[in-house]
Amino acid sequence: MNWIEQGPVFDITEDELLEAVNMHKRFCMPLVAPRVVLTDLPNFDDITQYGVSEEIQQHLWSNEIARLLGAITSPETLAFKGSKALAIGSKSSYEMLAAMADHVWEALNIAAYDGESLLATDVKELCKVDLLKSSRFVLVYLCGKEEDDDAPGIEDLFNFVDYLTAVLAQILCDAAEGKLFHLHILAQLVKLSAKIKTVSRRLQACAQISIEKGISDRKIDELDTEPLPEGMRGLQGELASLDSSSKKDSMRSVYYLQCAKYRHGIFDLLRFVLVPLRRTDKLTSNSATPYEFCSAVYGMRFERFRTLVYQDHENDFSGTSDASTINCARGSFRRLWAAVLHVRRFGSTYCQPPFTTTRDSSGTHSQSESIAIDHHDRLVGTRIVWGRGLVHSEMSPTHRTIFIESMSHIITVMIPFIMTSPIIACSMSEFITTASFTKRRYERHGEPIKPYAFDGYSTFFSITTLLPTENSAGRPIEWSWNPPSSSIFTGIGYEVRFPLDPRPASDNDLAMLGPIRRHQAKLDKSSNKMKTWVLEEKGVMVRCKPFVLMLMLLCTILVVGGVSIGVAVGDRITGVDPFNITTYCWVIAAFILLVAKNVRVQNWPWNDFLHGRVLCKSISELSSVTGVNEQLILAKLLQDESISVLQTRGPYNKVFNRKSADGFSIDRPLSTWAMLLGGLIMIVVEFERETGLVCLDLRRGTKCGLIQNMCVYESDGGEFIHCPRLPNEQDEEAYEGANRIRLEKGNLVWLRTLGFYGNKKAVFI
Repeated sequence: MNWIEQGPVFDITEDELLEAVNMHKRFCMPLVAPRVVLTDLPNFDDITQYGVSEEIQQHLWSNEIARLLGAITSPETLAFKGSKALAIGSKSSYEMLAAMADHVWEALNIAAYDGESLLATDVKELCKVDLLKSSRFVLVYLCGKEEDDDAPGIEDLFNFVDYLTAVLAQILCDAAEGKLFHLHILAQLVKLSAKIKTVSRRLQACAQISIEKGISDRKIDELDTEPLPEGMRGLQGELASLDSSSKKDSMRSVYYLQCAKYRHGIFDLLRFVLVPLRRTDKLTSNSATPYEFCSAVYGMRFERFRTLVYQDHENDFSGTSDASTINCARGSFRRLWAAVLHVRRFGSTYCQPPFTTTRDSSGTHSQSESIAIDHHDRLVGTRIVWGRGLVHSEMSPTHRTIFIESMSHIITVMIPFIMTSPIIACSMSEFITTASFTKRRYERHGEPIKPYAFDGYSTFFSITTLLPTENSAGRPIEWSWNPPSSSIFTGIGYEVRFPLDPRPASDNDLAMLGPIRRHQAKLDKSSNKMKTWVLEEKGVMVRCKPFVLMLMLLCTILVVGGVSIGVAVGDRITGVDPFNITTYCWVIAAFILLVAKNVRVQNWPWNDFLHGRVLCKSISELSSVTGVNEQLILAKLLQDESISVLQTRGPYNKVFNRKSADGFSIDRPLSTWAMLLGGLIMIVVEFERETGLVCLDLRRGTKCGLIQNMCVYESDGGEFIHCPRLPNEQDEEAYEGANRIRLEKGNLVWLRTLGFYGNKKAVFI
């Protein structure tokens, strides 16, 4: 069974899910309060206030239940099914996608405002005040704006909601096990989907109703609390000692907590997905590359350290090296992989993308033909690059390229692609943690929420869109592609077998197994050697008993041999004192001992020497003593800095956080390879007059790092490792070469990001 077919097995029935959806009608806690049942609880995401009868509401919920259960249990790959207006990925269809996302965004804010108003009125400790204020702001704006003549069609809008919620249900259910967890997620999505569809038909009227029935402005200003679900963790343990009326009050609070934690988690995830999609109308400008999404998980094969890096449509760069967060993102990559395989059947696939691509009369792609379509309905070229492991070059056998024309197929891929973002993966991980630690105690023991455990994986996906351009002479329109932002991965290497790819290994892959395995063996040997090191505050303690024993044995042989010669010769040679030879041997032994003891390290105390250990005080000493490559040592120290006590000093320790005047000396500059291996990724940015670098710091354990395209200066904000000016050819003499990058640390402002820095020859000083 390949990885695509693997996944959790769900045993949820429609009746169980319907009971969870109608939890407000009958809420009980049989193991704590067996005879207490609440039947008068408020209904979150109630749609009867928008002119829908209770009977129709139940019917809508039943339809959504059947749809979402089918989505998570069916082996078929989900796909967005749009109308004829979305048959071609044109500028107008991208505008339709933006309009649909914006429409769903506004409907989502109506649902958010209704729910937060209810929490603010009944249990204000659980109300997210920032969400309450922002959603009311959106509703007020919605009520005041003019009717939109270009509103999306209801059929496409509903299909968009169906696909969005179905993919989210799949990914959340793939992320963690626990039947109750899955039930509550699906129940929340069932009610939310029905509400979004209902209010979408009369968006402005429903926004006005929501404002009128919600909490007033004056009461919002009085709220100053943040959600405190942790304060209710022990609530269920207190219920047994309460009388019947107190139990009901406490159970009511538990109900609110149950609803609030799932609503907040799902709302956050939906907002993260919708925000990029709302901007797609601006992605198809006349610039060279209107937008590029890039998402990759790369494994270094060095201590199995993995990093997730993501580039979004606004050229923001984010990433994570936290194992649990990368684990949460695997479900998104799994769904993305399935979506790409689905749309590949309808597009044209190349192992190497062409530099210029057009479409012939039959709809297939060619190298040099041209097309002439109305500007607004002109086909927007969309290219997807994906692969097993890392992309070395456009000719790499480990990746494939597909060109798709249908907007429906683009949406099919785009939504799971956005969900691979480290920000979404981090939010998902926090959501699972919150849901787990706010469960009632008996639920946590009986059926805990646990993230699924996965093996390491490595992957690369890129979506690039480009409009065709026509020159002033009126020559035929041609497609022109810029390569994806894969320079970060050049030279790192890739996994021997990529678990996401269901295809058997090709001949090219098999031919590379030998060199890869030999390289892996070297890395494993160095890694195992470094595991025995002890990182102290001022240096790295290394065990070297074999070296000491061999040195002592050699000196002992010289000393004993010299004495033996003196005794054996005695007075046999007239006029010669044989013990002069003994003295000479002793001098040689002492000389060898002193030289061997000091040739590799500056200071080796006798106590450490006799115990077979040495405290190395610099990179050069450590490499000389152990034989491990200097750049591997630097990468190891960068990776482990968050869990070690080592303090460093110059001259090349700009990227290290803990510094001391008498610390471990970083006396060798870092290469680009070592920086990547340690989790430091350099981003090219544009300043007012110069081009420089800013470091995306993803060292081991980083939850989420972010480099925004448009930096906002904050005097009390975090400091960035950066290079204020990239050297050029004129700096070659001054800096001993144009590849020596001087790093600094401090606050700075840049105008925009330009991409990953992929100079393999660079050294950072």
